[in-house]
Amino acid sequence: MSMARELKLTDDPLLPSAIAAANLNPERHAYAARQGGARRRRRRWIETFHDRVLKPTVVSEPALKICGGAEEHVGRLPIVSSRAQVLFQVGAWAWVVTGLGHLAITTLLLGRPAPPAAETAVLGAMRAHRMTMMGLSRDLLGLFRGFSVAMGLVLALHGAVCVLAAPALAALPAVVALNAAVSLALLAIAVRAFPPPPIVTMLVATACFGAALVVG
Repeated sequence: MSMARELKLTDDPLLPSAIAAANLNPERHAYAARQGGARRRRRRWIETFHDRVLKPTVVSEPALKICGGAEEHVGRLPIVSSRAQVLFQVGAWAWVVTGLGHLAITTLLLGRPAPPAAETAVLGAMRAHRMTMMGLSRDLLGLFRGFSVAMGLVLALHGAVCVLAAPALAALPAVVALNAAVSLALLAIAVRAFPPPPIVTMLVATACFGAALVVG
């Protein structure tokens, strides 16, 4: 059996054409064979990484357009329509606006120099009423303000995460359905307890997430 047949240099697409075409001595042949084996192992590792890690990744239509001729590599991945992605982002922005607006109003109320007399009396009563929970004593006013700030932060940050990760999250029906359900629950609470702004933003969020679930 000849050395060229044993190593199959000219049939190996992973070896540089210059090495395959050159007049190599046996030591160079062995070196080239080792290099080809290493490249084949790296290629198998990359293919395994793609199948196990990259394949479940959600790719949007804009991403496919950017990839150009790579549709054969990502065409098997779940794709979300551009309309569903836009609806998902609008719903997420409604969450962001609700959270930031809540934080802004809370800051304005805390920064007022002199609240009305009736409100001052109520705030004083809330500050005087203390509650002990798991060994910690908290006044009712502190709890009220803490819950208010925390709710604003959660709404704004969750909405921001959904905006940034919209190409991936909009293609997951469970995530879209959960956002729609939470928005609907917040809308029901807002109708009963809140002023018009959060009612409007939660209505927008509920409608957008629901529509994204339908058209996605």
